[in-house]
Amino acid sequence: MRHWFKDAHFRSLLKNSGYLAASKAVAAVAGIATLAIAGRGLGVELFGMLILITSYAKAASGLSKFQSWQLIVRYGGQALVTGEHEEFKASTGFAFALDVLSGLGGMLVAVMLLPFIGRWFGIDDRFLWLAMLYCTLLPTMGAATPIGVLRALDRFDLISWQGSGYPIVRAVLSAIAFALDGGFETYVAIWFVTELGAIFTCGSWPGGSFGGGGC
Repeated sequence: MRHWFKDAHFRSLLKNSGYLAASKAVAAVAGIATLAIAGRGLGVELFGMLILITSYAKAASGLSKFQSWQLIVRYGGQALVTGEHEEFKASTGFAFALDVLSGLGGMLVAVMLLPFIGRWFGIDDRFLWLAMLYCTLLPTMGAATPIGVLRALDRFDLISWQGSGYPIVRAVLSAIAFALDGGFETYVAIWFVTELGAIFTCGSWPGGSFGGGGC
């Protein structure tokens, strides 16, 4: 096995796997803390409503987005290896266009459908406007171009930093809201801001969770 560790690709694989594993572990702990705090602060009914609103947006994003990061890794990464930077720019631009079109389309459909299926989905009419507002995140929630670029550039350290950073921020803000006896809108705003912050840090990551996970 000793000769394995002499291989640069194997060492890189171990290093990147370590980054992501550490990030997931920290995000999981922060996510559990966030759920516990929000559950205590909101109570069963409102906590469930928060889950429904965020889950609706995530479901709409999952149905409308493309896995554009795979396109960048497959074609853009190969172009970088061969020094064809224009090819890398072309693959990145195409992936970005897919993200924008699918995100805007998903947002419009999700918002227009909410008044008709919101009650069926379990969202109370009182919070329909909040759900619509949260759906404005869809164009960025489905954006996978940034994560594809970071993967192609082998910057898994930045991916892991973001993946553990925003769940911690969400947990801290939730604790502050709990201490100040914040209302339901406060918690929705916390989820909105941290989701937006995570997206602009490095983009979405497949398989994000309610409590955290990031990229």
